[in-house]
Amino acid sequence: MHKHVVHKAEIVLKIKLMKFKIIPFLLMFVASNLLSQEKKMNKIELKNLLIENARKGKFVENYFHPWKSDNTDNLYYESDTIKVYKYNTKSYKTIYCETVDWNFYNENDFVLKKLYLCEEPPLAEITKTSDSIQVSIIGKYSKLRIKFTNFGKKVEEFEVLGINENSEITEIKLRRIKK
Repeated sequence: MHKHVVHKAEIVLKIKLMKFKIIPFLLMFVASNLLSQEKKMNKIELKNLLIENARKGKFVENYFHPWKSDNTDNLYYESDTIKVYKYNTKSYKTIYCETVDWNFYNENDFVLKKLYLCEEPPLAEITKTSDSIQVSIIGKYSKLRIKFTNFGKKVEEFEVLGINENSEITEIKLRRIKK
């Protein structure tokens, strides 16, 4: 009987200690959700978000705010789900050694740029103007898709899974639609 009482006391103590561990976790979770809100957008809002930094008539002039995606181990090309992000402030930061950038130069067109940043000298591969990719947005709110074409031929298509934005960064989570 004495062991049973001690065992219950240990359980009660463990539960009380667990509360102290859970509370900071919950606070961090709530704070991160408040700072980064997921947005629902229509086709026009998504298109405006993608091109808001494009400067019409200038080829690849929005160098400071391209949309970036992790391409470590060819992740951009081989993953079913990718994230593209852009900084909302002038930033030269990058968190990946290899990225694929979408550099919009007008409302409907961008060029793909591959960057290799963790070796000296850093390298960039960029497509030619004739390789420009046209963008169209298809669908409604929760079923938006981004379609890329080159001279009328489909290059890629993504379903928009979510958009998160805070004062520093905007991130779009995409699922690749297989051909």
